[in-house]
Amino acid sequence: MADIPEVTVDNFDSAVLKSKGLVLIYYYAIWCKPCLEMSETVDAIADDISEKIKTVKVNTDKEEAIITQQKIRTIPSFQVMRDGKPEDLIRGPLSKLDLMAKLSAFITTGTVAAPEAEPSKPAA
Repeated sequence: MADIPEVTVDNFDSAVLKSKGLVLIYYYAIWCKPCLEMSETVDAIADDISEKIKTVKVNTDKEEAIITQQKIRTIPSFQVMRDGKPEDLIRGPLSKLDLMAKLSAFITTGTVAAPEAEPSKPAA
């Protein structure tokens, strides 16, 4: 199982906002039953996608400044960031398959190479 780092207000900027590439932020609370049920799924997904997406978690009870800044209103929630900018906010509990399907779109867009330009033809 993945050891997903806990992000706090002290390191959110360096761990998320200044991070290059994709970051998945898991917003949870320890009293939230759906959050507890999602924890195992998030750990498994973090293992599966670790080479493509950095995964972190935020305890919403302890990090009010982060949830206010990121406008998190529902837990569990999953925020996808690319190069420090929000790409998507996924709310509510999901199956591993559903969450992976949503994340695969970001993985694919981030890794698809741009088509090569055709060689220019000399002017006649």
